[in-house]
Amino acid sequence: MLFTKDLTTHPLKPIGFANRCLYAFGWVILYCFLKTYCAFRREGPRLPDGPVIVAANHESFIDPPVLQVAVGARRLRFMMIEDFYYTRLLNRFCNAMRCVAVKTDSTNKTSINLALEVLDAGMPVAIFPQGARMAPGDLSGASKGVAFLARRAKVPVVPVRIRGAAKVLPRGAWFPRPRRITVHIGEPIDFRPREGESLNLDGIKDRIMSAIENL
Repeated sequence: MLFTKDLTTHPLKPIGFANRCLYAFGWVILYCFLKTYCAFRREGPRLPDGPVIVAANHESFIDPPVLQVAVGARRLRFMMIEDFYYTRLLNRFCNAMRCVAVKTDSTNKTSINLALEVLDAGMPVAIFPQGARMAPGDLSGASKGVAFLARRAKVPVVPVRIRGAAKVLPRGAWFPRPRRITVHIGEPIDFRPREGESLNLDGIKDRIMSAIENL
């Protein structure tokens, strides 16, 4: 059963003290769990300062918390499919994390504008270009949304490859299994157009997904 859509928190709403404390506590607990239970390891550079789009592959429901732990202290604003955002199980969590709800059956103009506001405020936005969970190693099915956002925002895109998450929490599983998770963070990609250059959405999308695949 879904909540009504007025239970949406703006991603730039100030975060209170209790929220910060709970987030910090949860981050430490999750990091310790991943490190001891999943032999968690991250590779690559730290997330750059300032506005940035973090684009990652998607194989498991555990990907968002794994990605947040991997990037460290910078709190990500995740773009989340509306069907999950408004469920009773996740609505409060999504609001607390200041996620951006994304529609799946119509234009995403509102979602893109909210993400642009977050980036204009100097904060990082996280997106899974494929939208739905895919089989391990399958990097097909990416939408042009990430390309449109990158072209509009004119900020770096950081490609991220998550490996092993689907083995830890595969489809149909309710409890994570003790398997290794490795997160590879790539170098930022600059999509700011040069003078006289036109950036094609398909070209931007393909370059991002190719960078993820090559990690």
